[in-house]
Amino acid sequence: MTERCGGVQIRTVLRHYAKSAVSRLDSARKIDFSLPLVQQALATVRQQAALRQWAYPYDTLKIVPRARAMALFDDFEQFLRTYSGLQEQTEPVRVVDYVKPRVSQLAEIIRTAAADKYPKEFMQIRGINTKEELLVEVLSYLFLQYYRGAVSCTMTNTFRAANTWDLGRPHVWFPEARQMRRKIVMHVGPTNSGKTHHSLQEFARAKSGYYAGPLRMLAREVYERFSAQGVSCNLVTGEEIIPSIDENGVLAELLAGTIEMIPLRKKMDVCVIDEIQMIADEQRGCAWTTALLGVQANEIHVCGEERAVAIVKKIAAATGDSFEVKRYLRLGSLRVMDQPLRLLADLQSGDCVVFFSKRKIVGMKCKIEQATLLKVGVIYGALPPEVRAAESARFNSGHYDVLVASDAIGMGINLKIKRVVFGQTTKYNGAENVPLSLSSIKQIGGRAGRYSHADGKLYGYVTAFKASDLDHVREVMQEDISAIEKAAVWPPDDFWIHYVCGFESRRDRLLSAVFSRFATEYRRQSSPDYFLIDLAPRMPIADFLRATRLDLRLTIDDQLRLSQLPVNLLRMDDAAFADLYKVVMPIVEKSSKTIFDLGFLDLALLAAEPSLPGAMGTILQRLEGLERAHKLTLVFMWLAQRWATYFCDKGSAADVKLLLEKRITEELRALRQKHVRGARNAAPGHFSGRNNTSPNVDAHFIEDFAAKIKSGTDFAAN
Repeated sequence: MTERCGGVQIRTVLRHYAKSAVSRLDSARKIDFSLPLVQQALATVRQQAALRQWAYPYDTLKIVPRARAMALFDDFEQFLRTYSGLQEQTEPVRVVDYVKPRVSQLAEIIRTAAADKYPKEFMQIRGINTKEELLVEVLSYLFLQYYRGAVSCTMTNTFRAANTWDLGRPHVWFPEARQMRRKIVMHVGPTNSGKTHHSLQEFARAKSGYYAGPLRMLAREVYERFSAQGVSCNLVTGEEIIPSIDENGVLAELLAGTIEMIPLRKKMDVCVIDEIQMIADEQRGCAWTTALLGVQANEIHVCGEERAVAIVKKIAAATGDSFEVKRYLRLGSLRVMDQPLRLLADLQSGDCVVFFSKRKIVGMKCKIEQATLLKVGVIYGALPPEVRAAESARFNSGHYDVLVASDAIGMGINLKIKRVVFGQTTKYNGAENVPLSLSSIKQIGGRAGRYSHADGKLYGYVTAFKASDLDHVREVMQEDISAIEKAAVWPPDDFWIHYVCGFESRRDRLLSAVFSRFATEYRRQSSPDYFLIDLAPRMPIADFLRATRLDLRLTIDDQLRLSQLPVNLLRMDDAAFADLYKVVMPIVEKSSKTIFDLGFLDLALLAAEPSLPGAMGTILQRLEGLERAHKLTLVFMWLAQRWATYFCDKGSAADVKLLLEKRITEELRALRQKHVRGARNAAPGHFSGRNNTSPNVDAHFIEDFAAKIKSGTDFAAN
């Protein structure tokens, strides 16, 4: 049995579980609430409500005060006892109904559970091993829906059926947002036009809202800016949440965070979606599409490039929202220079030299400091965002004369650059060197002449080291970029639960097989407005789970969440894979671990003195080790946000993260010292000796630190 969803022939994910024969017991017409199975399940859920001991995905119920939770549960139980829809069941129970049950199906689910005729193998994959656990799970799910107001006597069809998952019309996936008449205001203009500044003014005036940025660093910048201005604002990213609570204990209603963390269930006054042109990105674009389609905001301020106007307008027409465009001009002129920069001696204070590999960036930094009296900072993608922000601040303050950076400067970093110097116009994509996209060249070049309210209008310049690169940049800067025609899309988690229920074979339910099959089915159609994101970043996680056989020990829900891990497995070596295996094991073993229990931290490297001036290779090796540990620490923090029971003591993980960032900064300083010391001993502002701005961390401190964690000491409070 199949059905057509948006022109795609897909096996129905809500088909009858005929072959497994989960049949109705026609003789029973009503639930006997005196059954021990029912009483035990109700008592268990009641206890969870009383103690607020809710695990994911029901942990949102933890915020309900005990008295309110008990009163709510009493109402819920009374509702179940009196709801007439429980008296009869006209449709057989399907596999998906055990995962996303409707209240009208509870009687039949209880009957099949009592008769041991529920789909045991599938429920075991989801971590449910007994009929008692099954009924607790079902009642917990229904109680959460009752709390959200989704279950009522007049709403028996609240839960979606398969035919609502129209893959060609993703706006129907968000019925709550479709019930609103939203206002979409699009702010478009080139880099340095003030478009984001104007939208943030609307955000600051709102009572409630969310700023959705493409990077953690940009979200933190907005959070810190508002906090400095006295505007209460929370920070929400995949790795950390920093609440803003006033003296009365009231949580701020404004949030700054990453695009992936946007709360689609929260109603708000204003939402700002930054860098909307990312909606066409093959890997992350679906986050922008989901935010634009699903956010429940009265006003949505969308910021980005002119080329995104057409697709946003098309989406607004599909959602029935109002739409207007505000256009901005660049705040200052931008000029491509006539001649390339031939010599390093021609570099000036305020220049930013652009390369696209860490080795080239670090090597160029050293060459500049050897050949000139200029102080040089570095920014590249592998650096932690906090270190990038610190390097940016030192450049903006004049502590650094020149910056050598990757395309990480193209988005989300506020830099006072006078001149951008392209060291290359090609970039390695993992397989070969490819030309930079027109958008990337425009965005990077546009960073020159950054407008400052303090300094007034600036004149920006763009050049290159090679004449051929300069000619290419000049040509690109004069071109108009073609409009975005399609938005990236990826179904939400609810869809995947329904989809996986359509497969009977355990092998077919492996995450890698599920993704591959879905991609094949989806691509049989050609949607005029949407395209499926590139599966390449998600497949390595799925393959990793299969290769380690962890997919046989994890629920499909857990596998789906792990597929979103913020780590690029394509660039990981065997040692990193081994470390990742250690990090995810607490989920498999259902055991609680601190960051020190997982074994990926090199305590000797973390506790080491900063490198003395020496071989660049040695320092680069240390940097790579520290950067890898930092990424795994962020993975730990990301997991702790989603499996708080298994990944405990987030405060100490945050402390480790800070220590790693200090060590990375120390190694960068040592790299600079190696080449500057002999070049300009008498240069004004030259740092001699070891950097004094980053405290050293010795082995005794680290050992004591780890011992405190393992003994239960609250390190963050010390």
